[in-house]
Amino acid sequence: MQVYNNLATKNNRPTRTRNAIFLKCNDLKLSVKPLYNNLTTARIIKELGIDSNIMYRWIYHKGLKTARGSSKQYAHHYITNADLRKFARKHPEEFAGIDPAQLFLMLEDEDLVEYIKENHPVRIKHAGPMKVRCVETKQVFQSQAQAAKHFHLSRSALYRAINLGRRAAGHHFEPVK
Repeated sequence: MQVYNNLATKNNRPTRTRNAIFLKCNDLKLSVKPLYNNLTTARIIKELGIDSNIMYRWIYHKGLKTARGSSKQYAHHYITNADLRKFARKHPEEFAGIDPAQLFLMLEDEDLVEYIKENHPVRIKHAGPMKVRCVETKQVFQSQAQAAKHFHLSRSALYRAINLGRRAAGHHFEPVK
């Protein structure tokens, strides 16, 4: 209903009530039920216009509940509309700055979309790559990835070395402010 009324307003047409839209869909033999109960991560990324790293953070760091399509490592993750709604209620700031019409199509909860739109209107951009210094050599790298490549490390090994104060490849690392 919100999407239809937004389009109607943009095209200088009258808006309709929920009941009027439901009856019209019924007359045209169109279903008002969602086409899919499960969403793929790829579809959510595309529809919401978010980066794949954001989806990765939602799943692995913020606890978005998913089901795997198979036991293979790179199998699709499937997310139910209910789980996505539950996640949005718990972490509304994660949906800041996303087009409300697209958000409504994904969440199917008008009140939740309004809450996100009013309380989290702008997505906070992260500062970008963190500069890293090797304590022993005093060499400064523009990013963790660059430092990891220079010392032949994985980024996760370098990340752990920085955050836990451990050595990696025989060196200590620190963030540069």
